[in-house]
Amino acid sequence: MKPPRTILGETVILAACILALALVANALHPKGLDLGKNYFPHPPVSDPDPEQATGLQHDFHIMDFDTVQAWQPYAKDKDGGVVILDARGEKDYVEGHIPGARLCHHYHQELYVPDLLDLMNNADTIIIYCNGGNCEDSIQLATDLVYTHGVAKDALAIFEGGWEQWIDAGLDVQTGDQP
Repeated sequence: MKPPRTILGETVILAACILALALVANALHPKGLDLGKNYFPHPPVSDPDPEQATGLQHDFHIMDFDTVQAWQPYAKDKDGGVVILDARGEKDYVEGHIPGARLCHHYHQELYVPDLLDLMNNADTIIIYCNGGNCEDSIQLATDLVYTHGVAKDALAIFEGGWEQWIDAGLDVQTGDQP
């Protein structure tokens, strides 16, 4: 005689099947997450400048709103002296981004960094932004660019006000794909 199935046993079997399907779907999806990658590394913080202190913890240069606004027109130049990177997702980027910014979504940077690496290595200044506020995607992208891809740390600056501050100021917005 077979023992009766228990609700707990059926729940465990169902959860295992769902987990297996989710792992297969992630592996097959072209934008699936790399499950072996640490998407939230903690960079070493070396005596940050107290004048630049904010709620976000990092040791990258901070670029204020006025400076980003002044340098933004140069991001449209083809020489690559100033590069602005949008660390947000593709959908957000297409809906609107800082004019001249290039998409480099932090979670799928392997799709963007190879094409941008020469441009970044030749740039004098690389400004990275995300949504602003407590969004840390720009910090995570900067960390990966320096410690994984070898981009010069001194060339990087984080625009912590990000997309929110840009929009709140009522400045021009570019929509669509890469410039």
